[in-house]
Amino acid sequence: MTKPTFKFHFPIVFAAVAANPEKLNRLLNRLNDRIIVEVNAAIDAGQIILIDSKTIRENINRFVQQAFDSIVWERYVHAGKWESLPEDLKYLDHVYEARLIPSFLKKLDKVSPEAKKCEMYGVARLLAEELLELAEVVAYLKTIEVKATAVRAAKKAREEERRAIVNATDAVYQAVFPLKKMAQDRAEEMFRADVEQAKATLLKHGNDLDSILPYPEKGDSGTMRAISLARSFYLSICIYDPEMEDGNFLLLNDDKVEKEVGKVRRDAGFEFEAYVAKLNTKINAKADKAVLEGNPWFGSHLTVYIKDREPQVWHTKMIVNRSKLGKLFNQFPTRLVK
Repeated sequence: MTKPTFKFHFPIVFAAVAANPEKLNRLLNRLNDRIIVEVNAAIDAGQIILIDSKTIRENINRFVQQAFDSIVWERYVHAGKWESLPEDLKYLDHVYEARLIPSFLKKLDKVSPEAKKCEMYGVARLLAEELLELAEVVAYLKTIEVKATAVRAAKKAREEERRAIVNATDAVYQAVFPLKKMAQDRAEEMFRADVEQAKATLLKHGNDLDSILPYPEKGDSGTMRAISLARSFYLSICIYDPEMEDGNFLLLNDDKVEKEVGKVRRDAGFEFEAYVAKLNTKINAKADKAVLEGNPWFGSHLTVYIKDREPQVWHTKMIVNRSKLGKLFNQFPTRLVK
């Protein structure tokens, strides 16, 4: 689709309300330079986030409504003036949105020759023709609207692609890369052990969450928070038993378990990426070669070779910890041996 060019030039509107500063300022606030810049930026980019587009469209629609109110309806319809209008003009629809302008013009085309001699007809037509561009702006914005989640996903995909290109030539990253899957596997193993423990507890208590983790009648905030977090874990891997109308009876759900496993592995991957980034910061130079030796759970050694420097040896021990919120996370404590 060819990108349109909009002028945003409305001399009739501003000339008609120039004598009334209040109305003029109201219109200028609705269609100010910032909005025009945002529209043109969206056109150049070929997309606009839905919520931003909605805000712009709302301001354009208010501009259109206020312009018609000030220039047509207040002048020719309000305060009893309606009765003196030709019949064709009495029943014209009120224009309160930009999208209504094209149909308003079509209805003006159909009025009688006698009605076309009326001053209101001429003013309304000139105004509608001048503001028709705004109907085109609104229509075009709707064709390039995207959800914020889609924009974030695209940005994330570009960042991952960029990072993958960098990692492909990073000797340190390539050397320690096996640790990533090890860390993810260990995190998944511990999570699945938690699930098995939860499964056994559910069986013991007849799947009754209130029996497993009852809320006390009185308790300090720390106790209440701990119970809420523990209950949240059960709810993240279970569904409510559809055959039980009352109470909080749960059934372990494989789909929810696997979804949580995916999150655990994803988070472990993020933690690994953060570890490599921090390690490269410590090394503070581009490595020509890196060699990993040893068991990462008991202690591995990464030897880093850098041109014109003595080799660096970094000791790392992988640890899986659990936060106070119950979330599993990996740590890679690393120190320079020599």
